[in-house]
Amino acid sequence: MADWAPCLFTRRVVHEKEEETTEREEEDDEEEEEDKSSDEGLLLQAHHAMERMEEFVHKIKHMTSAHLTRAECSQLPLYEPANIPAKPDAHLPAPATSHFNLVLRALSFLSALPLGKKPELGVSQSKHSTRSNQCHSGVVFVSLIWQHATKKLQSCFSAVLPQLMWEGRWRVIPHDVLPDWLKDNDFLLHGHRPPMPSFRACFRSIFRIHTETGNIWTHLLGCLFFLCLGIVYMFRPNMSFVAPFQEKIVIGAFFLGAILCLSFSWLFHTVYCHSEGVSRVFSKLDYSGIAFLIMGSFVPWLYYSFYCSPQPCFIYLIVVCILGVAAITVSQCDFFATPQYRGVRAGVFVGLGLSGVVPTLHFMIAEGFLKATTIGQMGWLFLMAVLYITGACLYAARIPERFFPGKCDIWFHSHQLFHILVVAGAFVHFHGVSNLQEFRYTAGGGCAEEGGS
Repeated sequence: MADWAPCLFTRRVVHEKEEETTEREEEDDEEEEEDKSSDEGLLLQAHHAMERMEEFVHKIKHMTSAHLTRAECSQLPLYEPANIPAKPDAHLPAPATSHFNLVLRALSFLSALPLGKKPELGVSQSKHSTRSNQCHSGVVFVSLIWQHATKKLQSCFSAVLPQLMWEGRWRVIPHDVLPDWLKDNDFLLHGHRPPMPSFRACFRSIFRIHTETGNIWTHLLGCLFFLCLGIVYMFRPNMSFVAPFQEKIVIGAFFLGAILCLSFSWLFHTVYCHSEGVSRVFSKLDYSGIAFLIMGSFVPWLYYSFYCSPQPCFIYLIVVCILGVAAITVSQCDFFATPQYRGVRAGVFVGLGLSGVVPTLHFMIAEGFLKATTIGQMGWLFLMAVLYITGACLYAARIPERFFPGKCDIWFHSHQLFHILVVAGAFVHFHGVSNLQEFRYTAGGGCAEEGGS
């Protein structure tokens, strides 16, 4: 009995160890099968996602139009597909729904990969080197596919979609959701265009109702008016002028300044919502156009008012040009276009216009008050100054929307009134200059008779 006890105990221990070894091997085999099936499924999903991604990229590149709005665009992050809404808004038209779902499906393919985040490249810890190599190669392959698909998607969104999205429907938005570079007037609460990175969409917005509609059309129509008027005036027969070549040059300078000012203005108000860089460039052109209008307005008035005194006429022209170039130079600074410098902008151009007070006083003292107000057309010049200064003051003080926030968002806000007064002032100035030209033609260009009278 004593001899059999150790033998039985030893046999029992050996049997238990064999069972443990068998169970461990079975567990290892099951883990290998699970890992193998998991790797195969992961690779299969990666292949499927890549094929769908290629199909998505192909479709996006061949789109001719899209109708996504800013609200939907803001919900399409590139690196957080989990935040994508399940479906687009029900009120979107059919083309918008199909394109939007296409984007959602493509993004969901990326998020469907069971990786959670971009997989790290590294050898997984395992006892078996074969399984480690298989897992490592699978993870590496999926990582490459993930990176390639992400780059494809990012390139599509950055190079193709921004232009296509804004060629279709968009909605006006309130002031408080505008980006900082589009916030100019805090009293216009609604009806603003969203940022639209498409020139085609910007120019199509001319025919939509928003805060810039009046600003665009007041100077667009004014530009066409002065363009037609200038063409007609410049093609008048030479017999209508005393010195046709000189007079057409000086009057042409006024038309050129007016057309440049109005053209730069309506173009700026059309495309300034394109992007911050485009807005900055066209705002500088807009301010430069105002200086061109003021300088161009001085040229014919000084020419006819000091017709018999060429030396002071030349001096005043040089001074006005220097001041105009200085105003243009200052307007090229980035800070000049910010809302904080609204009053400074108005002051710079009002000061440039008021520099004409000196030659006006010179003319009135030399010719007398009566002649200055009749032959010299000082009444029209004074009216022009009132219109320009009133417009600039309304623009700087933001009247009337300051007293009626949200009531003048679309029509009759300060910038529109400023535009209307600028066009009216330019036409009043042209009328006064035309009267000066007619008087000079009637007088026959003589100076000795005038001096003796």
